[in-house]
Amino acid sequence: MNNLDSLPYLPPVSQIEETDELPEGAVEIKIEEKRHYSVSLTYRIPYCMHEGTTLYMDIYRPVPFDGGLPTESGDEASVPVYPLIVFVQGSGWLKQDIGANIAQHIYMCQKGYVVAVPEYRPSDVCPFPGHMEDIKTAVRFMKKHAAEYKCDPEKVAIWGCSSGGHVALMTGITGDEEECGSEYSEYSCEVQAIVDWYGPTDILHMACWPSAMDHNDPASPEGLMLGGVYIPDHPDLARKADPIQYLRADKKTPPILIMHGGFDEKVPFHQSVQLYEKLKELGKSAKMYKLTGAGHGPGGFRSDEACDIVDDFIKEALGI
Repeated sequence: MNNLDSLPYLPPVSQIEETDELPEGAVEIKIEEKRHYSVSLTYRIPYCMHEGTTLYMDIYRPVPFDGGLPTESGDEASVPVYPLIVFVQGSGWLKQDIGANIAQHIYMCQKGYVVAVPEYRPSDVCPFPGHMEDIKTAVRFMKKHAAEYKCDPEKVAIWGCSSGGHVALMTGITGDEEECGSEYSEYSCEVQAIVDWYGPTDILHMACWPSAMDHNDPASPEGLMLGGVYIPDHPDLARKADPIQYLRADKKTPPILIMHGGFDEKVPFHQSVQLYEKLKELGKSAKMYKLTGAGHGPGGFRSDEACDIVDDFIKEALGI
């Protein structure tokens, strides 16, 4: 007799039934599975170069599960394609930490999005409009490589927080106009939805509202973003960096979701009010949420509920 003959009979998995065994003191519960994805993170992907400086992005990609086992295989036809979120990290337009919101990106990825998080040249390297040009390049890069990263190039949302919200607005509203750069120019940088979390808008008048800093100062984030200038001395430049100035009744604008804390100490809440009121005046599709008690990030933005609002908005905007 060989050793195999001594092994017990193993039935096919399809014939195995759930056990009714339950030891004394154990608790039996049933939990409905709501997320069906694991997450694959591709780290520091180079997407463009400027004068010897390479810009990178991180890409979070869903991996579908079936019965607890990853279903992704070498069969390209069997792998789903997901809508894309391009997330722009806030940093006062300086050097970004694109891993700062990793928990948020994983959460959204598990809801069925590819999430790309690109960096852009900081203000002390390249002032406005370099930030917008870089992020438009990142959008086009993702469209060029959509098949590789399993994202839908026709279903793209751009989302940013703080200064990243400003860059997301500028990128999404101006689209293929205004400072697009030349790389991957065969692809459009148009997006289908914009999410702005507490981003600056009216740079010229930010200092007119209570804040923890002087936004007119050349050393302020806004002053540095425009090249280290005293804002009131450069009204035309400040207006050029104002996304509201690019809104027109006769120009298509992607649906916009605005979320801002009522106790924001850095970017006055009124910045978002101005944007929202202009969007409504022009008949654009816009939603705005005021997070009572929330500051510049803390106080509700780091919650599943806030991300669920974004998820619902993007799904509606993209027709998912």
